[in-house]
Amino acid sequence: MKTTSIFASALLVATTLMNAQWQLIGDQSDMNGVSTSIAISKNNNMIYNASARYGNLTPLQVFKWDFNEWAPVGNLGITNGSIDKIILDSSDNIYAIGSFTDSSNKYYVRFWNGSVWAPLGNLKSTSILTDIATDGVNIYVVGTFVNPNTGETCYINKWNGTQWSVVAESNFNGVIKSIATDSENALYAAGSATNALNQVGVFKIQNGAINEVGKLRATGQVQKILINKQDNRIISISADKTAHYNPATNAWTTMQNNAFITDYEGGNNFVGYSGAGSFYDWYTGNVIENTYINMGSFPINSGQNYPIVFDKFGYVVYGDNKGKVYRWAQKIGGLATSEVSQNTMSITPNPTTGIFTIKNTDKMKTAEIYDSTGKLLKKVTPNATVTEINISGQPKGIYFLKTYSDKKMEAQKIILK
Repeated sequence: MKTTSIFASALLVATTLMNAQWQLIGDQSDMNGVSTSIAISKNNNMIYNASARYGNLTPLQVFKWDFNEWAPVGNLGITNGSIDKIILDSSDNIYAIGSFTDSSNKYYVRFWNGSVWAPLGNLKSTSILTDIATDGVNIYVVGTFVNPNTGETCYINKWNGTQWSVVAESNFNGVIKSIATDSENALYAAGSATNALNQVGVFKIQNGAINEVGKLRATGQVQKILINKQDNRIISISADKTAHYNPATNAWTTMQNNAFITDYEGGNNFVGYSGAGSFYDWYTGNVIENTYINMGSFPINSGQNYPIVFDKFGYVVYGDNKGKVYRWAQKIGGLATSEVSQNTMSITPNPTTGIFTIKNTDKMKTAEIYDSTGKLLKKVTPNATVTEINISGQPKGIYFLKTYSDKKMEAQKIILK
């Protein structure tokens, strides 16, 4: 079988990506302000953009793109501060945190249940909520709270669907900056928290116990942690280094890059930015294959801290300081070099008139068809190595197939003629 070297594959990936470009998503003529956070719905059906403003209205807004048009999500009801992050739970309810406060000048979570925005329970933090995460059901936030049973200062609170409760194990020696959950719904936390030897690390909280994850040994505060829920690998970004944790070896490896990584997806691809002043470039790469590509400037190059994330199909989505949202025209998540050189999936015929057969050496648990905008059109669960799909009712053009097995995700382009 003909193989491709990792160097040649990485060069092919880099050349393909660099020939792509940023594309504005839909008509955004009524959107302005600053994009501070982007969230993608679980089925890739909608993109949410936070902290932008609508027309000449001054209140902050969350916008929703349904692959037809952008529209404000209700009346957010925030007139002070900013929205710093939004997340979605498994039902696509929206949760927002930021520097906004209530009438008592306490920080809280704003919640959209599909009909109205409202405070989520009676949570009150004396410091800005710096991060929010979900395992799909429970919501976790980082702030400053008091354990009512012990009087100790704790940094994480949990919403179980009916009430808030302090995570007692979060009374760390040092503040928490970032949290994330893995595929087993365990919670991870990091910041300036240290172990018994006063060494900064990443910590796992599960079943009432807290354990250090490997030996990160960072010398500065961990600013962000990201978890790939396919295999629970972790990326940690701290002041002195960016590192990758492999649970199979229980070891951290320093990554050779200078970008601030902002998202990490199932194919072990990452995306981030680097620069200074008003000039920033964006980067992508793959943790396992140690690829690292400078992708050039953003469409509006005006500084850092603007959201850049993967959608559920592997495209990169970016929000700028004008409230606009862009998508990179070339899929990155499906362009890991392992997929270039070792794709085990075949599609026949391709091009197709509508009906085609997929064959894979691994049993496919699910197969999904997307159009060129990333909209999910069809999903099947073959649980077999061979399956047939019919898209003859769709317009002629380019579509994308994404399959999942127990071992990996694969993606290929389909041409409907």
